[in-house]
Amino acid sequence: SAVFTGGTDGHTFYFRGRARDADGNVEAWPDPPTGYDALTTVDLTPPSSSASTPLDSTNQSPIAVDWSAADGTSGVALTELWYRLDSGVWLASGLSHGGESGTFFFAPPGGTNGTYSFATRAGDNAGNWEWVGTPPSGDDQTLYDTFAPVSEVEALPACSGGSFAVSWIGSDPSPGSGIQSYDVQTCTVDCQLPEDAVWVDWLVGTTESSASFNGEHDHGYYFRSQARDHAGNEEGYHKYADAHTIVDAVAP
Repeated sequence: SAVFTGGTDGHTFYFRGRARDADGNVEAWPDPPTGYDALTTVDLTPPSSSASTPLDSTNQSPIAVDWSAADGTSGVALTELWYRLDSGVWLASGLSHGGESGTFFFAPPGGTNGTYSFATRAGDNAGNWEWVGTPPSGDDQTLYDTFAPVSEVEALPACSGGSFAVSWIGSDPSPGSGIQSYDVQTCTVDCQLPEDAVWVDWLVGTTESSASFNGEHDHGYYFRSQARDHAGNEEGYHKYADAHTIVDAVAP
C-alpha cells in the first residue's frame, strides 16, 4: 500500500495496478471498458445545511424544525440539530437524520418556556463537517410559550346611559408571545350566581380594547373577558363578572 497525495478537491482519480513476479512475468493492465481497478473523488469541501421553524410561537411540544442539507461531491451522510434557549449556550439536541431534507421534532427539555434558536450541522461521506465546536449562528427560532394571558373588563360606573363604553385590558406573562385577541361576554340573568348565570357572547376574537354597548333602561349588565395569545394559549372566562352597571336612560 501507499499514500496518494496531491489530490485536487472535486477531482476523481482512477487507479489500476499490475503485478510482476520474480521471473519477470508482468500482469496485463485491466481491460476496457473500465480499464481501472478503483476510483475515488477527492472531497475537501464541507456540506451546507439550514433549519427553519414554521411557527414564530407555539404552545405545542414537540416543535417541528424543518431542515435541508446539500453536498455536491460525496453527498450528505448525516445532519444534526443543535439548539439554544434564550441567550444560553448551544447544545446538541441528540437528534440527527440522514438524507438531504426532513423535519426534526424537538421537545423543549423539561418543558421550559422561552425562545429556542435552532441550527444544523451536516457531515458528508468524506468525513467533512460543516463546522466544529458550536454553531456560528442560529438559522431560525421559535418562542415556546405555555402560559395563558390574563385580562379583565375595567370597572364601570354604578349607572350608565343607554349607550356606554366598555373597556378591557390584558397582559401575557413572560416569555409571552403577546395577546392576539379577546372575547367579551355579557350577562343579565342570575349573573351573580356562577352556576345559574346566563352568559352571552358579545365580542369574539376582537383585537380592540374597548367598544360601545347599547343597553335597555333599568337593566343591569355584567361583563367578563378572556384573552388568547399568539402561541394559542387561552385564558378561560372568570367565574364571576369583572364589571357591571345599571342602565339609566330616562331623564329625571
